[in-house]
Amino acid sequence: MINSFVNASPPWLTVGFYAKYTVKLANFQPIINLENPHDPEFSYCGRFGNGSFLWKVEKIENNIALIKVNFSIVGFDFSTIEAPKVEISRSFHLLVDINSRLILNTTDADPLYFPYWIPIGTRAGEEIFLGYQKLENFWLVGKFYLCGIDIDTGLKRFRGSDLLFLTTENMTKVNKGYLPIFDGFYDRESGLLIALTDTEQLSLRFLNIWITVSDRMVLDRSGIEPVRNVDMSTFPSISISGITAPSEVEVGREFELDLMLFNNGTVNTGNLMVSLYSLNESLLTLSDREALVENISPLENREVKWRLMFQSEGKYLLRLNVLKDNITLLQKELIIKGKHPGFRVALLMAIPIIFILVLISLVLLRRRRKKYV
Repeated sequence: MINSFVNASPPWLTVGFYAKYTVKLANFQPIINLENPHDPEFSYCGRFGNGSFLWKVEKIENNIALIKVNFSIVGFDFSTIEAPKVEISRSFHLLVDINSRLILNTTDADPLYFPYWIPIGTRAGEEIFLGYQKLENFWLVGKFYLCGIDIDTGLKRFRGSDLLFLTTENMTKVNKGYLPIFDGFYDRESGLLIALTDTEQLSLRFLNIWITVSDRMVLDRSGIEPVRNVDMSTFPSISISGITAPSEVEVGREFELDLMLFNNGTVNTGNLMVSLYSLNESLLTLSDREALVENISPLENREVKWRLMFQSEGKYLLRLNVLKDNITLLQKELIIKGKHPGFRVALLMAIPIIFILVLISLVLLRRRRKKYV
């Protein structure tokens, strides 16, 4: 029997509640292009990353929770000989129905449930529907089992008999290369997630970052902290529905970067500030770096464009920000390589040589003609 999450929210869920997790040995891959779910384009792959993941309830109103998510991971990019350190640090907001755990930032066509707590009283053998998994383009379902193994966390050591283990699979029984599943360990008494393995689903859905945890993401601490007052009636529900950008461009040649914003909410959203800047190399912006989006209607897409030019060769780490009233709603980073046009450079280098050879040929030809005159 599939648990439809009609149960009420847990009694500990209140404004200011937070849960922070320690991330160990994680791989993370920012996705540039997801047109083909079975063959996505990644900007780079960070490996052996360590960091933290935190979610916090900032407001509850009419059974809807405004939840802020923060995470930061530092790893290594082994695609180059130097294996430089690479870091991802993000924050974003979700609107969650606390009774059903449905994330309201998603649509009926691709729903997702908040996976960081389960209804108290969930039993081994029950199945749950987790939502739509876009990287594999399938519906994800999970089943609970008694855990049987003890897990140490920053709070305490949980005995296996006190835990439920949720293992997930592709509901459509189709696997074509990738399997970004979610396996979680839950405290039976509170319903709180205390550890997970494999894919962190929220960053994949809302930021196009595929984070896979090789070890475990383990609860470090939880509690209640004060939060500022937030007016949820005007809080936007915005996601990035697409980014169009080349993975490689010629230095000195103009190109465009396209961002598509999507209003997942039920009210008009306006006064969004969208900015783009480089975190490392010098970037020439031929259009305004900041764009004001005055209004997006519910379920409407809005395009933002930049005209750019790279001035030197190398990897450019670009960051996109979407803000409202100085609150960061979304952040996304992507890497584009700037390269000198090899053929053009070779041609420019070859022109003097060709010119010299032509002159030599003309001189030799003239001497030969004089010899036979």
